[in-house]
Amino acid sequence: MYRVILAEDEPLVRMGIKSMVDWEKLEMQVVAECSDGEEAWKACEAYRPDLLITDIRMPVMDGMALIRKIRAVDSRMRILVLTCLEDFAYAQQAIEYGVSNYILKLSCTVEKLTGILGRVREELIGMNVTGDKNRDMFLLNALAGVEGIVWATPIADFGAMLVALMLFVPFWRTLRQEQGMERKSSGRGA
Repeated sequence: MYRVILAEDEPLVRMGIKSMVDWEKLEMQVVAECSDGEEAWKACEAYRPDLLITDIRMPVMDGMALIRKIRAVDSRMRILVLTCLEDFAYAQQAIEYGVSNYILKLSCTVEKLTGILGRVREELIGMNVTGDKNRDMFLLNALAGVEGIVWATPIADFGAMLVALMLFVPFWRTLRQEQGMERKSSGRGA
């Protein structure tokens, strides 16, 4: 099952989206419902979804800030923008961040949303994302443990991920040992 997060500040809209779509038929599961961008970001870190459906205007962190933050660490996550804003500048900015679709709430029907979700599912299949594996981008960023290291491209298969880890882990250990030696020599301790 592909993991989906809904980020929408209006509870009735969230409930409507969740109830009007046959998620199981699309091999998708809503794993979290969030009322603001910050909550959605935390859910993305926790659940590593395959798809985020987000509004633009939300409290705490808006949808565009959320999308920017996600794209900084994950280029593969599919994102649908579902909003009332017909502003071309927002749509253009969303497209620049590689969203899969920009849907106006007022023109959204069950058939239209289901069709778009079906196309997103096909994108995920084409990217060889199973929906059952942990997202490699979040895994590698977490393994890095070093501020400033961001993996620019996703690793498509498990074999390539193992090779990357085999190359990265010795480098990481050496770096940590050097940092520990610097701390000892500066008198701060390890």
